Amino acid sequence: MKNFERYYTTITQFAKNAVITQGSKQSAFEYLCREIAVTLEVSIVGIWLFNQDKTAIKSYCSYETDLDLFTSGLEIKKNQVPLYFDYLGMERILSVGNTFVDPVTSEFVESYMKPLNIHALIDAPIYFDGDMVGILCCEQKKSTREWTAFDKYFVVSCADFIGRIIEADKRREYENELEIRIFNLENESKRKLHDLNEAKINLDLAMDGASLAKWDWDIPSGRVIFSDQWAARLGYEVNELEPTLSTFKSRIHPDDISIVFDALDKHLSGQTNQYEAKFRMIDRFGSSQWILDRGKVVQRDEVGNPIRATGINLDISNIIMLEENLKQSEEQLLTMIKSIPSPVAMIDENLKFITFSQQWQDDWSFLGKAEVGCFIGDIYPVFNRKREWAEHFRKVLLGNVLKSEEELIEFKDENQYAWIHWELRPWRKVNGDIGGILILIENITRRKEAEMKLTQSSKLSALGEMAGGIAHEINNPLSIIRGYVDLIQKGIQRGTSSPETLNSHIEKIGKTVERISKIVNGMRRFSRDSSKDSRILYGLNQLIDDTLDISQERIKNNGIFLNVEKFHDNPVVECKPIEMSQVLLNLLGNSIHAVQPHKQPWLKIICSETNEFYEIRIIDSGEGLNKSIQQKLFQPFFTTKDIGVGTGLGLSISKAIVEDHHGELFYDSSSKNTCFVIQFRKQGS
Repeated sequence: MKNFERYYTTITQFAKNAVITQGSKQSAFEYLCREIAVTLEVSIVGIWLFNQDKTAIKSYCSYETDLDLFTSGLEIKKNQVPLYFDYLGMERILSVGNTFVDPVTSEFVESYMKPLNIHALIDAPIYFDGDMVGILCCEQKKSTREWTAFDKYFVVSCADFIGRIIEADKRREYENELEIRIFNLENESKRKLHDLNEAKINLDLAMDGASLAKWDWDIPSGRVIFSDQWAARLGYEVNELEPTLSTFKSRIHPDDISIVFDALDKHLSGQTNQYEAKFRMIDRFGSSQWILDRGKVVQRDEVGNPIRATGINLDISNIIMLEENLKQSEEQLLTMIKSIPSPVAMIDENLKFITFSQQWQDDWSFLGKAEVGCFIGDIYPVFNRKREWAEHFRKVLLGNVLKSEEELIEFKDENQYAWIHWELRPWRKVNGDIGGILILIENITRRKEAEMKLTQSSKLSALGEMAGGIAHEINNPLSIIRGYVDLIQKGIQRGTSSPETLNSHIEKIGKTVERISKIVNGMRRFSRDSSKDSRILYGLNQLIDDTLDISQERIKNNGIFLNVEKFHDNPVVECKPIEMSQVLLNLLGNSIHAVQPHKQPWLKIICSETNEFYEIRIIDSGEGLNKSIQQKLFQPFFTTKDIGVGTGLGLSISKAIVEDHHGELFYDSSSKNTCFVIQFRKQGS
């Protein structure tokens, strides 16, 4: 069970470590190799990844415990050891107690095992997206080893964790590539819009100049006079074309004839102020070109029948091509968003869905099915129910970028909750105007629950250190109660007890029971899960009293002199009392452990305030910490205690709790003795 607890603690720590969650893949793999080697107590741990065609695996990162050395680059071809790869392709774990005799490892005993003196190994395949992409190799030198079920569970869990790191790294690559593509698409769209505007300007200038192709139509006779430019556009000399309406009709693309003559008929009948049509014309070589044709009736007879019309046309093929390219770019952007491996949605200025990724649909399907064109609040009522979201959307549509690293949302109607990381940013049209909002909402509930379990574990660890003193604190008053009960029984048996004596004994028993009740209530209050508690106004003096209820006896039992100087007026701060008590208990526990060896150990809790801050100082008889330790104090898993005594999480979790309460926790290096300071900023300062 000790191995299982050690393995479970290591795996839990991986999810919290900043090197893994925020660093590069190389730094994360080096950290994992070292930690796995130390935890599993093996000689070598390596992460091997397949090449692109999966014909060989190559050491991406390998750590040797004895040399404290990282290496990489060694390669093993798949066809050299087919039994080994076939086995791992079918099984979840390969555990070999003696590599020199096991048939699976027999293929590379001479080439690998003996030269490196490897006598035992335990390997697990690394999977990404359902495909084996590598192998986690853990190797034991000099001696054979019987691998336990806990060993196998730990190695498989680590291999799965590495697979998730590879998945996260791929997702970051996809997101970076998407950002680059969006940037390029935006620039391309702007360039195309600029070209389009230039083309339209040229159109206006051309229509005002003499270079436009002109036509003049005598309606009763059907005779049409075409300009030289009109004929040249189609590859003809003007004298090659019969000057009739039939010639014009014969050059129109068959699919567009009805469009042109419908527009002509509407204008001739007076339904429109001018004739205008966009259509394709066929030149003498069979090629088509897009034409913008505009005209107007310039003469009517005495009853209003049209007699003469004149107009111009322009080749707009380049403009049409630009518009089609722009449309294709927009469709490409929407398609890319759909394929993003993150929960992303795109809405317009009316908060209606334009598109969304498949990951969005998968993650939030339990709330409703998103549909293009639907209002986001109709699909997900939480956006209607919480007013702050309406304010968020309003600010983003004004050009702001908003985000939250973590936030708890409760879905009232769905009777569920989720921790989310969200980011809202405006997206812009090609003309620069804000067109709507890009939304990223990631469900981080699993990660947050793991963090909360880690915090609760640290709290219970601190409480466990106080347990011995608390048991003594309860046993003493129980002995007192027992003594008074014996006195009462003997007095009754002898008939010597007066009512005054009985009342005195009962009153003392009652006070002793209150003392025990106070201790038990303090333990019960402190040990429960407070992760979902709301913040309340709470007195700082009361926080100190709550913490001392469960720690004072341990201080006394260790012969430590305690001096407490509370605030004069018991100021209140907005906080989660149990979390802040956890911080104080961690600091007191560290001080108690540190000063036990001293001849005259002492501990002080000094409260003070300035114009800006309330301060609580935890000072002990220690002579301070050297600079090398000060630099690592608040790093996760760093501890100066003996192995098995501390988790190394107390100070890092305490600092995170205080900062989450908008305060500060720091070590005062200017103090003569060891001193930690908690600061709360006063409201309005």
